[in-house]
Amino acid sequence: MFFLKANKIIGLDTDDANWVACELTRRGSSISAGKTVVCADIKEIVSDAVFRGTGVMINLPAQAILFRSFAVAPTFLSGKDRQKNILNFLTRQNLPFKLDDCYWDTFIAANNLNFIAVKNEVAQRYVTSAKEAGLDVLGVTASFVAQYNAIIHNYPDKVSGRFVALNIKSVASELLIYENRRISTYPLSIGFMDLKEAKVGIERFTQEIQGVFNAHYLHNPAPLQQQGQAAFYISGRELSQEFFLAMKNVLSTFEIIPLDPFKRTGAPALKAEKEAYALAVGLGVTYLNPPACLGINFIKAKVRQEQFSAQQLLAKKFSLYLLMGASACLVAMDIAGMFSLKTQVLNFQKNRFQISTVLPKVKELQQQREKLLAVDRSLQARIYLQGLHLKALAVVGKNRPKAIVIETFESQTKGRLVKVALSGHASEYEEINTILSALRKDKGLKEVKVVTPTLASGEEAQKEIEFKLYFMVKEGIDS
Repeated sequence: MFFLKANKIIGLDTDDANWVACELTRRGSSISAGKTVVCADIKEIVSDAVFRGTGVMINLPAQAILFRSFAVAPTFLSGKDRQKNILNFLTRQNLPFKLDDCYWDTFIAANNLNFIAVKNEVAQRYVTSAKEAGLDVLGVTASFVAQYNAIIHNYPDKVSGRFVALNIKSVASELLIYENRRISTYPLSIGFMDLKEAKVGIERFTQEIQGVFNAHYLHNPAPLQQQGQAAFYISGRELSQEFFLAMKNVLSTFEIIPLDPFKRTGAPALKAEKEAYALAVGLGVTYLNPPACLGINFIKAKVRQEQFSAQQLLAKKFSLYLLMGASACLVAMDIAGMFSLKTQVLNFQKNRFQISTVLPKVKELQQQREKLLAVDRSLQARIYLQGLHLKALAVVGKNRPKAIVIETFESQTKGRLVKVALSGHASEYEEINTILSALRKDKGLKEVKVVTPTLASGEEAQKEIEFKLYFMVKEGIDS
């Protein structure tokens, strides 16, 4: 299937003017580069039997990607419910679109939850374009992920340091800043077509890069101190010595380095300068996912998320069926009692005439009738109250998160209402807040409140948080 790992992959870098492809093969822990192609028409790649018979990994430009980083507590990122915690966290964020409407994935770095997403129609447009040309698309990722992996794989000593990477495309470019174990990425509005304007184009390039740095450090802390100059890697096509010299003059605090994507993979026969293949190699490395690299693949993530959603839906249905079965048994018992009572009343009505003719027995029969009516009212009241109790159980069962354990459930009548008191424990306050918020939104409940222990200053948090929950069930709540 398409989400199984292959030992060979084609990294296909898409650009407005060119297609750059590089074949990568993994043998054990080593990755080697094979055939490469730089062309203006994708048909030239498809016509080659090597590329036609191997799956490809394609990239999406920075302009199509939503990338956000959230600082979260370390405990949030650990444990068996980590995937559920991340999903619930993201659904509460003010994202510009719903998670179901996009391809998305996450990765963790320095206690930061990093979220990458692209709208479904955008990703499908790129995938469909490649498939219509005859290529087998095994993965899709963001350009900056491929750029990062190309550096980390070929310069592994930079994984804990600070570096900047610039990838120059035809009409647009992308700047990646890595510092304090955090990734920031910025799209640029100029590409190597602008560099053909000689000094004017180079001056525009350096000015825009300097503006990005100024804006970046307005919103981010100063980088950690490190020995020597930080590396500034440059990749892309048609990069002149004049451009490298201009970059060195403007960014004097950095060591300007042409990115060599074949430093560890071995350089095959090339039709262009090495820097032009950086993203193609980075895409292949992303799919093969060696240590320290980011294995972000939107297609694999989509399959994983759909499987997780299906498991959650199945668990909810199973719980609902169990609750419905228990409710049906109780209702059946009450219905049987009602029919028994109605039978007794009918028998009484049939014998009413005979009873009225027996004067000595009238008083006794009237007393029996009153007792039967009292039993009727008692059963009706019992049925009504049991209905409210069942509704209380249904509300709790519907809104209880899986991780919350209910230990006691007590209910008592208060006039025409049922007062419910339950206790239990949870592993996190967030889980208690989830059921509390859901119950308060239910229009059939009122006076919903929760009691949890308050930690004294400096006191360590308990592994299990005990709580008590109170609420009143009103008439008219849907079962």
